[in-house]
Amino acid sequence: MEANRKRAKIHKLPTEDKTSKIWFDNDTGKLLYDPVGVMNCIPQYLYFTTDEEINHNDWYVDAILNEARKYHSDINHLTKNDRKIIASTDPKLTVKNYLTGVKGRYFDMQPIAQPTQAFIKAYCEQGGIDEVNVEYDVELKSYHIAPYEEWKLKVDPIHNTITTHRIVEKMYSSMEVQEKIIQYITDMNPGLKVNQELNPDWIKKNL
Repeated sequence: MEANRKRAKIHKLPTEDKTSKIWFDNDTGKLLYDPVGVMNCIPQYLYFTTDEEINHNDWYVDAILNEARKYHSDINHLTKNDRKIIASTDPKLTVKNYLTGVKGRYFDMQPIAQPTQAFIKAYCEQGGIDEVNVEYDVELKSYHIAPYEEWKLKVDPIHNTITTHRIVEKMYSSMEVQEKIIQYITDMNPGLKVNQELNPDWIKKNL
């Protein structure tokens, strides 16, 4: 089984749950981790979402109402900006807990996967994190001979936590950008002779 990653957005929404570890300080505008004795603060929940398809009984963040909801295909109407929740600090979000080896059968509901306490603390210390990469397990399966990949969120079976990775955006030098532009022009126009250097005036204005 191979580990892969998907990019997830992180939504921070207010809650009345005072046991939450994440609080927004109205006086300073800062996020606090598990504060004690701070009066003017509002507790928050985190919701990790992806652009995966939202199916019946999935949790999702409603882009219009800006709240977490459970999708019922015969009641709700999704919009293109609604996003599927794959993990959260909200304990009210529960999912089916299937018995191992018994297809389609479940005996209880369990909390949806959540981030680690270390991540929650880092989230507060950094004043929020917009996106992270989340690990998935990918298994190659076959259906009527045709192979396909089954992606399943990687969750620690003991702590029910996901594995996240910080997103590091790749930075390019001016020379690397020039090379990629020239390569793109060449790839899109086979046989076209392209100068190996761009116009210096154009570079000065645009790079």
